[in-house]
Amino acid sequence: MTEQPQDSEAIKPDLNQIVSAFGMQALIACGKMMNPVSRKYETDLAMAHYHIGVLEVLQAKTAGNASDEEKQLLEDILHQTRMAYLDAGRGAGKVSAE
Repeated sequence: MTEQPQDSEAIKPDLNQIVSAFGMQALIACGKMMNPVSRKYETDLAMAHYHIGVLEVLQAKTAGNASDEEKQLLEDILHQTRMAYLDAGRGAGKVSAE
């Protein structure tokens, strides 16, 4: 049986983890990463648009409160996901699931 971590040992979420999670979801929805559930490369532009929108809200709401590192990560992931969204919308960058 696995012991549960004590409160002081628990992993605490931070902005970098949240930004990375939404960025990954956007890339999965753009078909740039394999969907871990279906184990396929799938494109869902509406879902990608939603996740990019969440990142944009995070950027707006954390302005002036994020560290330089957090700000840079958010900018980088937003750029990467926006470019992936544009590629997916053009049908570019399709990855074979094989």
